[in-house]
Formats: sequence, C-alpha cells, structure tokens
Amino acid sequence: MRRDERFSVPTDVRLRKLGPNGATEKEERTIAHDLSRSGMRLLTSWSDLAQGDQVAIEEMGGGFSTEGVVRHVHRGTDQITRVGIEFVQNQAPARLVGTTASIKRPAFDTARSDPGLAPGEARPTSPLGGSPPGSRSGRTSSIPRTPLPPQAPPPVRPPIEASPPPSAPPPPAQTPKSVLEEIARVKEAVRSLVAESKIWEALECLSKAQSITAGTPEALTMQIMTLETQAKIPSLLRAAQQNLEELARSAPEDARVHSALGRIFWRAGLQARARVAFQRVAALEPSNREAAAALAILVEPTRNR
Repeated sequence: MRRDERFSVPTDVRLRKLGPNGATEKEERTIAHDLSRSGMRLLTSWSDLAQGDQVAIEEMGGGFSTEGVVRHVHRGTDQITRVGIEFVQNQAPARLVGTTASIKRPAFDTARSDPGLAPGEARPTSPLGGSPPGSRSGRTSSIPRTPLPPQAPPPVRPPIEASPPPSAPPPPAQTPKSVLEEIARVKEAVRSLVAESKIWEALECLSKAQSITAGTPEALTMQIMTLETQAKIPSLLRAAQQNLEELARSAPEDARVHSALGRIFWRAGLQARARVAFQRVAALEPSNREAAAALAILVEPTRNR
C-alpha cells in the first residue's frame, strides 16, 4: 500500500547506481514521472537494476537529492525498464509533489446508551444470562399447552439452482473509426513531445497506447514509432537499432521498417548502412519519395571521384 499520494509530474533527475561501499558504479540522466514524498517511479535504459539495489537520486537544476532502494522493476512491451524507488534518506519537498491536508474524521462511540440507565451504568443481567426479573422479556407463561398431533412432513421439493448474480454490462466496444482517431491523436501528441525534446514523455505516451493498437493495422506503425523515438536517446540507440533490425527480419517486405532503419543509420552517421536500407525501400516501393531523396544524397563512394 502506498504511504503517500503520488503525482504524475515529470521531473528531470540524475540516477546513480551505488556499489556495496557506496561508490557510484554508473549514472544516467532520466525522467521521473510518478512522484510522492517517499518515493518515485522513473524510466531507465539499464537492464541490470534489481530489487534491493542501492541508488542515489539528484534533481537536475534543483536542490533535492537522496539515496534510495529499488523496490520494483518492470520491463514494458516497449522494452523500457521502469523502476520504483523508495527514498531512505530525504523526503521529496512539497514544491515537487504538493501537499494534501489530512482528512480528520470525528470519533464515534460504538456503544449505544440506554435511556433508562445512568451514565456509565451497565444493564443488570440475571444469573442465567437472560433479562432481569420484572423485565418484559423475562416473563414466562404458566398456561398449559395441548400437544399438537403429529403431521406428515411437507413434500421435499427439488433444489432450485440459484441464478448467478447479474454482472456489470461490458463497456461498449470501440468502433474501428474511433480506434483510428485515437491512434491519430496519440501520434500527434508524440510528434509534439518529440519536437519539444520531451523524449521520455513521448515514450511513456507510446507505452500507454500499446493496448489501443494491439490487433489493428496500426500496431506495426506504432512499434516502429516507438523504436525510432527510443533511438533519439543515446543510451537506447543501440537497443532500438537491434530491435528494428530484428523487426526487419520478421517483416522483410514492409518498407516502413527499412525506412526507419535508414533514418536511424543516417542520423548515426552510418551512411553505408543507411544507403542499403533505403535501397531496400526503393526496391519495395519504387515511387517512395523519401528513399529517392535519400539515395540522391547517399551516393556510392565511387561516384564522388
């Protein structure tokens, strides 16, 4: 159970992994997107963090810093590791997480008072545990009762199976049109975040959209978009490139995958590999303008002589 209220406030932090002697083993700059006074949840490119690891957190451009313990590690479908950290040194200041007033509830006395008793007086009981003599519930009748003749037992009816309780109606299914509209909104939001250099926020947005695109024609497009966005983070570039290459092997006839590979290779300065990728795109889609424009620049080295 969470001890403190959490706030979804992206915060720029430096994460350091500490060794047994407290020395820094490695560090990276990342985004914490789930904050409370006693902990945070952040994204990391590291795959070797485990529960119980000692870490240090430092707010970039601020004065908050603390040591912490890794309490939870989760690797999402977007191949990004999310880590829950409990602070063990300092609490996050109110300027980062805000404050909430505690809710005061009135204390109620669960014992009901008896109007016939004085305050604090208990109702007397008989030695047999019943009502005391003179009380209405303690009177007995001395009138003899005539025994009734024995009666045949009522017929046994077969048991009636109880019908299951009505379940809540399922939520209305989204129409294909509404799903595509929602996916379009996610894409636009991601493009805006990337344009503002909010890469981690864009990846979080893409991660939440995984369930929307599952089973739709846009699933592969969203996967490619996620990997291209990951490649914009230096520590994730190699992993994104490898995942795209694996995707290209599983979908060799899809020009979108090869286009994404070409763009990543080009940005990384790997012109020869970018040229091969765009040549594959041109072979699959001869009218592809992006491939034609890229190949006009990424000419063979011999043609420059």
